[in-house]
Amino acid sequence: MKVFSYTIKNQDGRTLSGTLSATTKQAAIDSLKEKFFVITKIKERTLGKGIFPFLSRGVKLSELMNFTSQLAIAIEAGMSLTKSLSMISRDMPDCTMKLVLHQIANEIEKGSTLTDAINEHPEVFPRYYRSLIRAGEISGELDSVLNGLASYIEDEAQTRGTVMKALYYPLMVITFSMIIVIAIITIVVPKFKGFYDTFGGDLPAPTQLFMDISEFVGKYFIFIGIAIILALTGISKFVKSKRGQYIIDKTKLRIFFLKDLFLKASIGRFAKSLSVMYKTGVPIVEALEIVAETTENVIIEDILKKAAKRVKDGERLVTPLRMSGLFTNMAISMINTGEETGRLQFMLEKLSKMYERDVDNKVKGLTSLIEPILMVFMGIIIGITLIVLMLPMMNLSNIIAK
Repeated sequence: MKVFSYTIKNQDGRTLSGTLSATTKQAAIDSLKEKFFVITKIKERTLGKGIFPFLSRGVKLSELMNFTSQLAIAIEAGMSLTKSLSMISRDMPDCTMKLVLHQIANEIEKGSTLTDAINEHPEVFPRYYRSLIRAGEISGELDSVLNGLASYIEDEAQTRGTVMKALYYPLMVITFSMIIVIAIITIVVPKFKGFYDTFGGDLPAPTQLFMDISEFVGKYFIFIGIAIILALTGISKFVKSKRGQYIIDKTKLRIFFLKDLFLKASIGRFAKSLSVMYKTGVPIVEALEIVAETTENVIIEDILKKAAKRVKDGERLVTPLRMSGLFTNMAISMINTGEETGRLQFMLEKLSKMYERDVDNKVKGLTSLIEPILMVFMGIIIGITLIVLMLPMMNLSNIIAK
């Protein structure tokens, strides 16, 4: 099945747009004509990455969570993968997700596994998602894994929502403040320059600096725009590269007030993923290799992959984790207890829940600090702008007197 976007006119002469699933373009045209629509435009939708990587669009976490939950329910009900995907895609409001699901269904019909099919769409399905789907297919517990994923994505969406809610008000205030600042620089300050030029005076140094910046930006606007686009493209490519990921993840674990947050988030994700794998019967070595990709930190990923090799050679899991020096004492203690008592899955589940709560509390604490910091920053910007604006007004009378 393919997805086609169309523009048609109905019997009342109204112009309507939408998407339609069909095997071929002609089949899509025939389907629309059967309903007596006049087709003005129809085109097959393809999933491209765009010209600029930093503008490429994935899907919302809410869309991914809804799809995952619906797929779990459909599989539990005994529906086939292709039928489930086709059914879910019909009601999917997001066009990108709708197109991806059709492509996945097509690949499965050709004989691919769900894992192979979603691996073709890393822009939609994160690494941890693809890894856990693989584990679910290997263990035959796909519905259980999907339910776990839906719960995990919901928690992640709530965390992001908490951050965005805390940032919404200060960001709105800063945006309006910047608009006012730009208006003052581009409209008010040039008028002062006109007065000063008329009376042969010079603008105060801070005001003149703002004026020079305004003139420079206005004169080289196109070149500055191109430079910004190229810089964003380069940064996007660097961040997605292996070298870039390594540097960023290493930096995360070195920032003293964020190290604990990122470390516990990665360990919690590792514990939750390994618990699911263990529960579904995936062998510990294979589970560690898969789980390594769910931590979203290449430093932790490297530690887990090395641990998998050492466990394969007969060592206990806790030994290489302790030697890494990164895993917390609490994590080491709980994993050690789990291995000694034969209740590793239970201890991993407890560890993940404990760290999820801890990370959630730390995120809320940090977001409560962001608002006053942003407000102070805004105050500094407005203060500088007022100084730049008031200085020429205070000196104008002296210039006129001269």
